[in-house]
Amino acid sequence: MMDKIINKLIEFREEKNWSQKEFADKLGLHVEDVVKFEKGQSLKVLDKIVDFFIKAHTKDNYFNEWYTIDDLPLTEEQKAIVLEWFAMKIKEILRIFDPEWGDHCKSYDPLVITDSVAHSYLFDFKDGGRHHPFKLLTQLERWLAEEAVKEMLPYILDREWWNDEIKPRLLEWVKGNFPQDTAEWILSYDE
Repeated sequence: MMDKIINKLIEFREEKNWSQKEFADKLGLHVEDVVKFEKGQSLKVLDKIVDFFIKAHTKDNYFNEWYTIDDLPLTEEQKAIVLEWFAMKIKEILRIFDPEWGDHCKSYDPLVITDSVAHSYLFDFKDGGRHHPFKLLTQLERWLAEEAVKEMLPYILDREWWNDEIKPRLLEWVKGNFPQDTAEWILSYDE
């Protein structure tokens, strides 16, 4: 079984015309890790390679090399600026649902990132605070997406045009696409 998985992943790499070195670079691994994996000598990178393969086959097999903020070929400072921009776009979308959303802004809203702290009066990132320590930019990226879904859900689910068929599918999608604690937090929109 493992040989089939390894062969499928090698086939995928070769379809993309990536050398083992290029593939290792995309994964953030040493080329030796990829070589050992492909020879079946080491499975320590299996999770990372399989995760990469799954991401590459989402969205109708369209491969987007920039799946998360960490995949962008930018410096950490530039990535932080992209996330600040992303927060502004989320704010604009949420104001479509509620023109007063975010009226309690501070000068640094919707988001300012300094070192490993995200400052925001608009996004509470599950802790209700205004200054949110984080370890990775991908963590902050995920928090923004989760909060956007949580804020939009009441408007979407309370619309008359959402019938009994659509609402359950959307709720199942939330449950299936977020960790359980996050899904519960998102679905607590009416509490």
